[in-house]
Amino acid sequence: MKRPVAILILALMASMLPVMPASAQGLTVEIEGGYQNPGGVVSIHGSARPGAEVSIVVTSALGVVILNTTVEAAEDGCYSLELLLQANATPGLYKVSAYSDGESVEGSFTVTISSLETIAEKLIRIANMSRMKVETLMERLNDSGVEIPEEAVESYENGVEALSKAVEALKGGDPSGAIEYALKSLKGFRAAMGILLEEAPRTTAEDLAEKMRILKTAIERAYSFLERVEELADRLEGEGYDVSEARSLLEEARTHLEEAERLLSEGDIDDAARELASARGLMGRAWGYLHKLMADVREKRIERFLNHTERRIEALKARVEALRGRIPDEKLDRCLERLDRVEERLERIREHLREREMGAIVEELDNASRDIGRSLGEVEGDYSRLLREMDRLQAKMLTLNATARGIALRGGDATEIREEAERAKMRLRSMIEHLRERRENVGRIVRHIIQHREELAKYAERLRERAEETSKTSQTRR
Repeated sequence: MKRPVAILILALMASMLPVMPASAQGLTVEIEGGYQNPGGVVSIHGSARPGAEVSIVVTSALGVVILNTTVEAAEDGCYSLELLLQANATPGLYKVSAYSDGESVEGSFTVTISSLETIAEKLIRIANMSRMKVETLMERLNDSGVEIPEEAVESYENGVEALSKAVEALKGGDPSGAIEYALKSLKGFRAAMGILLEEAPRTTAEDLAEKMRILKTAIERAYSFLERVEELADRLEGEGYDVSEARSLLEEARTHLEEAERLLSEGDIDDAARELASARGLMGRAWGYLHKLMADVREKRIERFLNHTERRIEALKARVEALRGRIPDEKLDRCLERLDRVEERLERIREHLREREMGAIVEELDNASRDIGRSLGEVEGDYSRLLREMDRLQAKMLTLNATARGIALRGGDATEIREEAERAKMRLRSMIEHLRERRENVGRIVRHIIQHREELAKYAERLRERAEETSKTSQTRR
C-alpha cells in the first residue's frame, strides 16, 4: 500500500461518526458523491422549514471557504445544490455547514488524488478482516458458553449487509458508493466487536488490554528509533553521501508502522505485531546500511590519518637525530625509542582497523599520544635542566660579587673572589651562547612533538564520540 492511500484510509475511518442535526426541528444536510477526485461534482441536499432560507458554507481541508451561498427550501422543505470542484482542489476532508432559523448542522466529503477504486478495494479488504475477527470472537464466546447479545448480532448483520452492498457498488462502477458502504460495514463490525469484548470473560479482556498496551509502547519506541535513523540519514546526506537506499527502506518502514497503528486501533493485535516486525526489519536494514556507509568512510579517513602521521613521525625522528652532540645521547635515544613505539602502535591500529575494533583503535591512539608526551619530556627536560643550571650560576655570581664588595669595604683582598665571579660570568656567557645556538632547533622539535600529541589526542576523542553515538543508536534500536 502506498503511503498517501494509507493516510487517506486512516482519515476516512477516523471520520465515520454519524452526522447529527443540531436540533430536532428538521434541519438536515446530506452529501452524495462524498468521495471525489478534483474536478468532480458533489451533491448537497437536505430538509428545512418550508420556504426557509438555508445558508451553505463549504470549507476546504486547508480551512479556506470555497462556497458561501444561500438557497430557499421548497414547499416540501427540501433544498439542494451541486458543487463543482476545481481541477486543482486540495486533497483532504471538506466540511459542509448548513444554517437556518438559528439551527445548524454539518456534513463532510473527501477529495483525493488517489484512485477511488483503489481506496474502495482497500476498505473492503479491511472490512472483510474485521468481519472474520468478529466471527472468530463469536465462536470463542459460544464455546465458552457465553450468550451472544442481540445488539452484537444486529450490528454484525448490518456490517455484513453493508459489506455486500459495497462489493456490488464496486462491481457496478460506483467506487464512491462502495467506499460509503464499506465504511458503514466497518462501523457495524466495530460496534459488534465492542459489545462482544464487554461480554468476554474478564481475564480475557484484561489480557487483551495488556497486550494492546505493550504493543502500543513498542510502536511508539519504533517511531522514536525511526526518527533517530532518519536524523542520521539527514546528517550523512548533508555531508554528501548517497543515502537513497536507506531513504526507501525508511519510507516503507513508516508505512508499516502506520498500518500497525491502524490495526491496533481495531483490536487486531496479531496483524499489528506482524506489521511492527516488518517495520523493525526494514529499519534495521536501513540502520545497517548507514552504519556500513559511515564505517567505510571512517576507515578511509583513519587510513589517511595514519599515513600522514607516519610521515610526520619519520620527519620528527630525523630532526631529533640532528640534535646529537647538543643533547645527551641517552636522552635522544630514549626519545627515538618512544617515537619508534608510536610507529608500532600505528601499525597495530591498522590491524584493529581491518577488524573494525573501534575501541582498540581509540585506546592505541591514547597510548600513542602519551608516548609522544614522554618523548617531549626527554627533549624538553634537557632544555629545562640547562635553564636551571644557568639560574644557579647567576645566583652564584650575585653572591660572589656581594662577598667581594663586603671584603673590600672591610679593607681585605677580594681578588680571589672576583676571579671566581669572573669565571662564573664567563661560564654563564658560554651557556647563553650555547643556548641561543640550540634554542631554535630544540624549540622547533618541541613544537612538532606537541603538535603531534595534540593531533593524536583530538583524533582519538573524535573517534570515541563517534563510537558512543553509534552505540546509543544501537541501544535505541533494541
